[in-house]
Amino acid sequence: DVVVRRKDKKFGIWINGASTGYTKVPSFYSLASNRPLPDIAAPALLSRLELGFDNLLLAHPKDIGGQLGLTDPNFRSALNRLKASQSRSLARPTGVKFLSKTLFRARLAVPANVPIGRHTARAYLFKRGEFLLKKSARLAVRKTGFEQYTYNFAHKHGLLYGLIAVLVAMATGWLASVIFRKD
Repeated sequence: DVVVRRKDKKFGIWINGASTGYTKVPSFYSLASNRPLPDIAAPALLSRLELGFDNLLLAHPKDIGGQLGLTDPNFRSALNRLKASQSRSLARPTGVKFLSKTLFRARLAVPANVPIGRHTARAYLFKRGEFLLKKSARLAVRKTGFEQYTYNFAHKHGLLYGLIAVLVAMATGWLASVIFRKD
């Protein structure tokens, strides 16, 4: 769930104004295609299939701030900007390359801030603007290597992890003072 708020300036102070909430907002949305979406299919079809972050049908749970913002399109565009600025909504119109008539390669950008967990990849097939087929596959995003070891250590041995973090910070500060000392 995501809440989008408008900031209003009252008496020289910025405060929260009207707001609206959206439910079932994807935590990450990446789209790759072989050309821009408007060149693939009609906008009405893309909207019906919910292709593209702008075309996702997001539910409004309720008016959050007491001032109804549900019908204001600025809230949806603000949500789109927010997701794009966090690299949580990406579009690559040249991310799919056809290797043959039946084989393709899709390259999706997956930033470091993608939430850990299960994700769904969907492939849509179009021919001359007509939707033909959709396939889905589940993907798992998880930590590996040193990052996973550090995460596990911090959660299993919190006190020891905290002490080590403090010692590392002290050593780093001391080392910086030695290196950058002015004689």
